[in-house]
Amino acid sequence: MTRFLLDTTFIIDVLNGKRNRAVVMKELIAEQHELACCAINVAEVYAGMRGPEKQKTEVLLRSLEYVPMSWEASRLAGHLKQEGRAKAKPCRSQI
Repeated sequence: MTRFLLDTTFIIDVLNGKRNRAVVMKELIAEQHELACCAINVAEVYAGMRGPEKQKTEVLLRSLEYVPMSWEASRLAGHLKQEGRAKAKPCRSQI
């Protein structure tokens, strides 16, 4: 058994039925892997949640193992996000 800390994008795709993520999730569960989330996932998912999605979102997030994050891990996550933004190229449309 392996523990997978799911990415927020993966969780959102499951909730929205995108990219066959629900199928992947079911396969991981069938293989008896542990699926987990952390404070960052919960905050990001709730930040983008619309009212009608509350119950479905709550059920999915609560079905995952919750991994508490240390201060060091949270700081690292922030730095990685900052680095990702710095490397991203702005999207410019041409008219």
